[in-house]
Amino acid sequence: MSDLAGRISAAILPRAQDTTLPFLTLQYLYGLARAGLPEADTLLEAVRRRAATAPSFTRAVWRDVALPGCEGLNAHARGDYAKAWRRLAPIVPRMVEVGGSHAQRDLFDQILRDSAIKSGHATVSPTI
Repeated sequence: MSDLAGRISAAILPRAQDTTLPFLTLQYLYGLARAGLPEADTLLEAVRRRAATAPSFTRAVWRDVALPGCEGLNAHARGDYAKAWRRLAPIVPRMVEVGGSHAQRDLFDQILRDSAIKSGHATVSPTI
């Protein structure tokens, strides 16, 4: 692991059970999964619990957007692009519900597009 990856991992390791805000949780999970850390699975389990037990006014966001988003990001980070596409395609248009700015949420759209291409759900035509 590079020094930068090590520092990033160290910065997000304490967030391995943080389900305070859906947008941040998605970011933490993707970072942990991309670093190949088992804490990504720990955070995914925490999100599953949160989706089942969140207060009624946030439960739908956790259950219907954040949880499938986390599952999709985890799959993408681990190279399962077909699963990533299946989990992300229905919810990327709803990412506004988890928070973050348009520019911040653009990451999810890029990951969805990458998953679509790598899983064969989309093709890239050459630019002229």
